[in-house]
Formats: sequence, C-alpha cells, structure tokens
Amino acid sequence: MSSEKQKLWWPRYLKSPVQILYWEADELAPMLLGLVFSIIIKSIFPLILGIGTTILLVKLKRHLPRGFLYNVAYLVGLHRIKRMPYYVQKDFKK
Repeated sequence: MSSEKQKLWWPRYLKSPVQILYWEADELAPMLLGLVFSIIIKSIFPLILGIGTTILLVKLKRHLPRGFLYNVAYLVGLHRIKRMPYYVQKDFKK
C-alpha cells in the first residue's frame, strides 16, 4: 500500500434523497412496482397505473413543502416517527 491517502467519494449533500436519473427513489418506486406487477400478470394496466401514480406524485411533491408526504403517511398510520405517539393515541403515560 502506498503512503498516499486514498480519495473516497463523499456525497455533497448528506440529507438529499437518492436520485436515479431524473426521479428521486420514492418517486420512481410506483413505476417500478407497476412494471414488476405488469410482468407478473402479463398485462399493461399496472404499468400504466404506476406511470400515472409517478406523474401525480412528482406534481404533488413539487407544489407541497418538504416532508409533507411523510407527515400525511404519519397521519394515516403508514409511517411511524421515532419517539412520537401514534396519531390516534388518546391516553399517555407520565
């Protein structure tokens, strides 16, 4: 091994989401899920539904504040925020 330090790749913005081509990972997921289901059931409808969902999600994310979809997922009960009570929880321990 040489005495020179190896240059390691370091992301420019640590909190930025993973981006694949034009889309972020959470925007690309419905399209890929639709592609997988369309291959499994041999129909084009899930792919069209996945592409439509991706388009709607991109438009929705562009016009709403950052983190809005995570908060909606929390309100619906799909996403749990650490050290936070459930949205519908009425009784608390002291």
